[in-house]
Amino acid sequence: MPPAVAYAAMAVGAGLQAKGAHDQAKSEEAVNKYNAAVSAQAAAATEQAGAEEQARIRDTMRRTLARNRTLVGASGLQMTGSPFDAQVNAIEDYSHDIATVGYNTEIEASRHRSQAEAFRLQAKAARQAGKLGVAAALTGGISNITMFKLQRDLIE
Repeated sequence: MPPAVAYAAMAVGAGLQAKGAHDQAKSEEAVNKYNAAVSAQAAAATEQAGAEEQARIRDTMRRTLARNRTLVGASGLQMTGSPFDAQVNAIEDYSHDIATVGYNTEIEASRHRSQAEAFRLQAKAARQAGKLGVAAALTGGISNITMFKLQRDLIE
């Protein structure tokens, strides 16, 4: 095989390896960026759902308390003693439910945000790995060409 053909084949091989490393890294980066966006959207959706659930509980609480006041008023009782204590207990129960939903929402949204950040870091790592893969392929190609030339020079 003529040396020029061998040099060209090694250069093309190194170029193809570099292109493969670049394309693979770019693909991994894109997948991780997409996953980060999906996780960020999931965090926002979780927060929205939690806020809606808290609003639903508050509305239920208001309706329940108003109905109880109406029933107590219609019965001729005063809002003291047991009826008042029942209202206070209902407010405490609903407040606890609202706080629990808020806490659980924040935990879940935080998990999604952490996951999004992990995907962003993986995307960055894939980009860096791609750069290293390209450099390694090109360096390997140069090394192969240099070794081929040195061996050829020694034989001649």
